Amino acid sequence: METKDWIVLFVPIVCNGIFLFLFQFYLKRYFEKRDRVRIERVKTFQELYTHAESAQTAMYALLHQKQDDNFTELFNRVAEQIHQLKRFYDANEPQLEIFNAKLQEVFSTWDTITTLMQDIVRNHNGRVPLEANIQISRDTSRIYEILTTTLQQCHQKIVDA
Repeated sequence: METKDWIVLFVPIVCNGIFLFLFQFYLKRYFEKRDRVRIERVKTFQELYTHAESAQTAMYALLHQKQDDNFTELFNRVAEQIHQLKRFYDANEPQLEIFNAKLQEVFSTWDTITTLMQDIVRNHNGRVPLEANIQISRDTSRIYEILTTTLQQCHQKIVDA
C-alpha cells in the first residue's frame, strides 16, 4: 500500500472518531442538563407538597375545631401556612404554572375569608352573622378541597418524574 492509500484509509477513521467524540460530549451535556432540570422540578414539587400539606393540616384543624379550641389561634395558624404557601408560590411561579389556577383560587378565596373576618371584627363586635358563618364555612371547605386535589396532583408529578 502506498502513502496515499494509508491516508485515504485513516483520515475517514480519525474524522469519524472526532465526530463521535464531539457528538457523545454534546449528548452527555444535554442529558446532564435535562437531569438537573428534572431534579430541580422534583425538589420544587416536593416543597410545594410540604407547604400545601401544612396548609391543609391547619385548614383541617380549623374546619374540625372543637368548642374549647381557640379559634383565633387556629385561624392565625391557617393564615401563616397560607402566607408561606403564597411566598413559596411567588418565588417559584414559573415552575409551578400547572398549579397556577388552583393556587390562585386558594389565595383569592383566602382573601375573601380574611375580608369577611375583618368586617366581622369591625362591624359586628366579633359576633358572626349567620350568612357570614355559612360563607366562611363554604370557603374554608373549598380551600381544603383545592389543597387536597393539589396534593394529589403534586404527588403524581413527583412519582411521574
